[in-house]
Amino acid sequence: MTDGTRSVPVQSDVLSFGDRLSQTFADYGQLCVGIDPHSWLLSDWNLPDTADGAESFGRTVVAAAAGQAGIVKPQVAFFERFGSAGFVALERVLADARAAGLLVIGDAKRGDLGTSGLRTQAGEQARRKTLAGGYAHLEDARSGKQVLV
Repeated sequence: MTDGTRSVPVQSDVLSFGDRLSQTFADYGQLCVGIDPHSWLLSDWNLPDTADGAESFGRTVVAAAAGQAGIVKPQVAFFERFGSAGFVALERVLADARAAGLLVIGDAKRGDLGTSGLRTQAGEQARRKTLAGGYAHLEDARSGKQVLV
C-alpha cells in the first residue's frame, strides 16, 4: 500500500564528473598534466626527496598548469611512499588544484609496470618501515640506482 505521494527526481546543481570533464575539454582541450614527483625530478629541481619536496613539486606544477590546462593527474604512489606525511602533502596539492579550478584525476592504480609500480612497491615498503622501524632498499627502474625507502 502506498500513501499516494509520487517520487519526484531531485534536481542537483552539482555537475557530474562527465559533464565537468566535457566542459574542461571545451575550455582547455584534452591536455592532462601529470604530477609524478620522481626522486630524480625532485633532485633536478633541487628539492629534497621527502614529503615536503613532493609537496613543493606538486604545488608548483599546479600553479603552472592553472589557466593553461584543465586537468592534473597526481600519481598517488609517489606521495604514498612517504607514509602519512606524503598523504598530507598530496592533500595540500589537491586543495591547490581545486582552488585553481583544475579537474583532478587521481592516478591510484595498482599492480602495473613502470614507475607507478615501483612507487607502489616503495609505498608498501614505507608502510613496513613505519611498522617495523627499519629501512628497505629498492632499485629505481629508471636509473638502476638503489633507493633507500
